[in-house]
Amino acid sequence: MPATFFHSFKNNISEITLPDKFTFPFRYKPHDLCVIAAQELQQYLESQTDFEHNFGLQESQIGSATGKMFGVLVVQNSKGTLGYLCAFSGKLANQNHLPHFVPTVFDMLAEDSFFSKGIKELTVLNSRVKLLENEPNYTRLTKQIQSEKTIAFGKLSAEKSRMNDSKKVRVIKRKKIEEEYPDAATALILTNELVRESLHDKFIFKELTAFFNTSISEIKEKIAPLSDAINQLKQERKDKSAALQHKLFTKYSFLNQYGELKNLLELFTRNPPAAAGECAAPKLLQYAFQQQLKPIAMAEFWWGQSPKSDVKAHRAFYPACTNKCKPILKHMLKGIPMDDIIFYQK
Repeated sequence: MPATFFHSFKNNISEITLPDKFTFPFRYKPHDLCVIAAQELQQYLESQTDFEHNFGLQESQIGSATGKMFGVLVVQNSKGTLGYLCAFSGKLANQNHLPHFVPTVFDMLAEDSFFSKGIKELTVLNSRVKLLENEPNYTRLTKQIQSEKTIAFGKLSAEKSRMNDSKKVRVIKRKKIEEEYPDAATALILTNELVRESLHDKFIFKELTAFFNTSISEIKEKIAPLSDAINQLKQERKDKSAALQHKLFTKYSFLNQYGELKNLLELFTRNPPAAAGECAAPKLLQYAFQQQLKPIAMAEFWWGQSPKSDVKAHRAFYPACTNKCKPILKHMLKGIPMDDIIFYQK
C-alpha cells in the first residue's frame, strides 16, 4: 500500500474516543478525528507544491478560480493503527491521480483507456460534421431555405390577416342581408356570393402555401445528399456517444465490506447522473475496502472560492450529495452500523 495514501496523524489523538458507529454521510457532525484529519489536509493544501490549481484564494494565480470538495476518511488497518485517507471530488488540476490522494474508482483520463479512444473517435466525427456543414454549397442552400421560409411566413401571415379582415366584413354583410332582405330566395343568392368569396380566399391561401412548399422542397432536394450525409454522421455520433456512456457506467464498479461489486447501471434505477462516482466519499470507501482498511468516520469540506451555482463556505463541512452519491453509498456502506438508520429504510 503506497505510504502517501495512508496518512498517520501528526497530532496526538490518544485521548480521543473512537465513535461507536460510522458517520451517516448525509447528516452529521464531524467527529473529532475527522476534524483533525481535515485540518492536517488543509495544512497540506496551503503548503503543497505537488500540483497547481487556482482555488480562488490568491489573486496572483492564473486561470479561472474553482473551489473543490475534499474528503477525509479515518481508517484502521489490520494492526489496529489509526490513520486517514484523503480524496477530492472530480478532477483536481485537470488530473485524476495526484500525490497524497486516493485514486479514482475508474480513470477515464488514461491515455490507453477505451474512453480516451472513444472521445477521439467522437472528435473525428465532430470534425467531419463541421466540414460538411461548412461546405460552400451546403451553407448557400441552407441560407436560401431559411430565406424562403422567412418570405413564406411573411406572405402567408399577411394573407391570413387579409382573410380575417374579409371574414369580418362578410359577417357584417350577412347580418345586413338578413335585416334588409326578408325574401329567403334573394337572401340565399346574396349569402351564396359571400360563401364563394370565403372559398376563394381559402383557395388562394392553399395555392400560396403549396407554392412556397414546392419552392422549399426543390431547394431541399438539391441539398439532400449533403443533409443525408450530415444526418448519418450525427446519428453515428449519437450512437457511439450513448454506447461509450453505457460502457463507462459499467466500469464504475463499487465495493462494500463484503466484497460485493455493483456498477452504476446496477445502482441507479434511471440513467446515472453525470460524474456519478467521482465524488470524494465513494473514492475513499473504495480504496479502504480494496486495502482491507476499516472505515471509522468520514467528513467532507469545501476548499476555495464558492461556486456560482451554490453557496459553499471555505473550510466548512458539508454532507455528501444525494442525487449522485446516495445509491452508491447505500451499497458501499451495507452492513455498517451508522449514526442514522434512516439511510437503510426504503
